[in-house]
Amino acid sequence: MQLIKEGVTKIEDLELEPESNIWHARNVWLFSFYFAGIRIRDVIEMKWSDFKDQRLYYVMRKSEKPVSLKIPKKADKILSLYKGKENCGYVFHLLNNVSLKDKRDIFRKAEVHLDLIINT
Repeated sequence: MQLIKEGVTKIEDLELEPESNIWHARNVWLFSFYFAGIRIRDVIEMKWSDFKDQRLYYVMRKSEKPVSLKIPKKADKILSLYKGKENCGYVFHLLNNVSLKDKRDIFRKAEVHLDLIINT
């Protein structure tokens, strides 16, 4: 367990260029980690409307199971980095400029970013 904590601390402490792809990838990965491993795909598609009263409400993409989780402090810190930025309603910038009515467009762009995060 100590090795995991040390590894995560190293990732948290990385000095990265703000707004760079790797900076966003780290934030998405850490956000997933702080929420006990929410699937990255679900994080990429997270919207501001999923957050109410210090809780995250969303439906797991894979199981279609509704979930309500208290927002961990470290995840809230990441959210504060993205508040006030126009991202088509999405928390993270990864789905900017998607056609919100075209589910295939959302899927394709999410897949591209998922691949980038996994391979970073």
